[in-house]
Amino acid sequence: MAASAVESVLEDALRTLGWRFMHQRPAQTARGWRTALTGDKGFPDYVAIRRDRMLFIEAKGKANRLEPEQLAWRDAIEAAGGEYHVVRPANLDDFVRAVLASR
Repeated sequence: MAASAVESVLEDALRTLGWRFMHQRPAQTARGWRTALTGDKGFPDYVAIRRDRMLFIEAKGKANRLEPEQLAWRDAIEAAGGEYHVVRPANLDDFVRAVLASR
């Protein structure tokens, strides 16, 4: 399962379970695919909020690894007390059941 398939299932679950979320998608330009943003590279794919809980979620395909910039964001988020999750095909169902559907 590719990261795009993980994202599709994840977005359906977020909507169904009442989470507000944000995900930036790249767009194709004359210079290739670009995601317009300002700040440090590697920010998580999703920020999701429901009631008193905020999640930072990185969606990955089966073989994708976190890049050094993504690891730096993970460490900073966790150091600040944030909830950071990496969602892959192997843990997608468990993540939806144990994290998104809880509380």
